[in-house]
Amino acid sequence: MNLSNWEFFCVILYFQRFTYFVGSQESEPEDTTNVTILIPTPTPDPRLRKILRKDYDRVALPFSEYSIGTTVEVSFTVTYINIREHEQTLEIHGWPMFSWLDPRLKWDSEEEQEGYVHFHVDEIWVPDLVVYNCARPEKIEYYGRTNCMVNSSGVVFWMPPSRIDTYCTIDILRWPRDIQQCSVKFGSWSYHEKQVDVTLGYLKLNEDLDWDNAEWILTSMSGRRDSQVYPCCPRDPYSSILFEFELKRRASGYFYSVVMPIALMCCLNVLVFWLPAVGGERITLGGINFLASLLLLMFVRTQLPNANRVPYIVMLCGWNMVLAAFGMITTIVVSCSERLTSTYTLPQFVRVAYRPTILAFFCVGPVPEPPKKQKKNSLKGSYKLANLSPLVRRSTDDQVSAEEALREREMAQNKAEWALLGSLIDRASFLVYGLVSLFLMCGLL
Repeated sequence: MNLSNWEFFCVILYFQRFTYFVGSQESEPEDTTNVTILIPTPTPDPRLRKILRKDYDRVALPFSEYSIGTTVEVSFTVTYINIREHEQTLEIHGWPMFSWLDPRLKWDSEEEQEGYVHFHVDEIWVPDLVVYNCARPEKIEYYGRTNCMVNSSGVVFWMPPSRIDTYCTIDILRWPRDIQQCSVKFGSWSYHEKQVDVTLGYLKLNEDLDWDNAEWILTSMSGRRDSQVYPCCPRDPYSSILFEFELKRRASGYFYSVVMPIALMCCLNVLVFWLPAVGGERITLGGINFLASLLLLMFVRTQLPNANRVPYIVMLCGWNMVLAAFGMITTIVVSCSERLTSTYTLPQFVRVAYRPTILAFFCVGPVPEPPKKQKKNSLKGSYKLANLSPLVRRSTDDQVSAEEALREREMAQNKAEWALLGSLIDRASFLVYGLVSLFLMCGLL
């Protein structure tokens, strides 16, 4: 560009600025009463960093006097939270906010510009705040290596993005509708309360992120300050900040894959006890229920961590297996009783269950009355049957027929008593199974 062109460009630029100034004067003033004007904070002179770092000891506490301690305010913003059940740990991502006063980093705001001076975390003193219940103690570097901002008053702000893993005891009693209580505990590792005192700031959730697809719902969170004396240092207490989180599992995905199949198997087991005890359908249906309960129990076991408490859903699966096996055993016993009626009678101690009140409670028919035994007419003498008269021989044949009929009635009564015993066992099993299943289902829901 030659000189003439440059002069022409300056003239055009001058007229544009003059036109803009005149137009702004002629236009009506806008209403700015409800408008927030954001004025960018100017950055101080970069040479100020060198001045503030001169003779600065990043290991020493901010206050030189021992009687004056440093107060650190701890805040936290949650961006992601999850529970690893098999490891029994809480994984939380967030932005912790630490702020404290360092009088060595003050400067005169009248001589210098207002704003923030940025220091790397390794250039100035930062509190040695660690997570006391960290699940990975060998990995202490869970804070991001971001810069610290210092204003003219010497207040330092440090907000590193962090990922923290803490221990969390899992209670799976009501799985998959369980609620877990987890916490994160911040505190100084080497400074006691008189040297570095931590105070509670804010605790909030980042609502800008999508929480609808997460498995856990953060129902509540709170924070408090604690002061505790440890066995290593019995003279001085150590202050800490405890953030507590309550999380609830989204159970909608487990309803169709776990809860509904178990509820259907409970209904099938109820139907097993209403089938005839001597039928083959009962053994078939009981065997199918047993295998289905076993497979479902193996699937549920892969989803659960090792814990001291047994979940209600596991109890329900195990109870289904026990009742299915018990139903098949009852069917086999009642079926085999038909073969035992000719040689074995019902034990006397079992007949105690045949009281009218017990039979009426289980809605079972009465016990059949035993047949009356007829007296046998014994023939005296040594006469042979062939030498008897036709009248006497006919009476003897009638007596033999009566004895055979009596024996058949006794066998029928014995068979009826065994069948009645099977019905009593079925009704009692149905009642016990129904009550236990109802209790477990209420605990599950």
